Amino acid sequence: LNLRAESFPEAVIETIKTLGHDASPEIRIRALQAAERHNVPHLSEFLRARTSHSGFFELPYSERRLLLVLLLQHEPRVAQRSAVDILKAHGLKPDDSRSTTRLIAVEILSQLPATPEVLETLQAATKRRPWNSKELQEAAANALVRLRGRVL
Repeated sequence: LNLRAESFPEAVIETIKTLGHDASPEIRIRALQAAERHNVPHLSEFLRARTSHSGFFELPYSERRLLLVLLLQHEPRVAQRSAVDILKAHGLKPDDSRSTTRLIAVEILSQLPATPEVLETLQAATKRRPWNSKELQEAAANALVRLRGRVL
């Protein structure tokens, strides 16, 4: 896969999509890593579907992160929408999978332009709430500082 992707990234699009649905997390992650490493194009629809799937939060951390990073590379506006939705979605108490995914969402938002929606979402994540871990609050505060610094 890597050899073909290195020479002809377009030739492996369908293979990446197929392997991205494999039962083995290791295979899915390796396929996503190859897509990232070789800038495989035309994966937007696949990435949107995977990040909005109901089982997204049950995926391994590295897979969730890769999917969101690739979505950011392919469709920044969709990645922004996904990251905002992830940060706004929470339970009444922290859940490890959701908490780590919300941290990834902060990372994604920190790489986007400082739009009012991005700034408001990050600001809300800095507030002390049962669903906002201390780590999330600090990450969101740091992202706000970086984004506001870029705007000045």
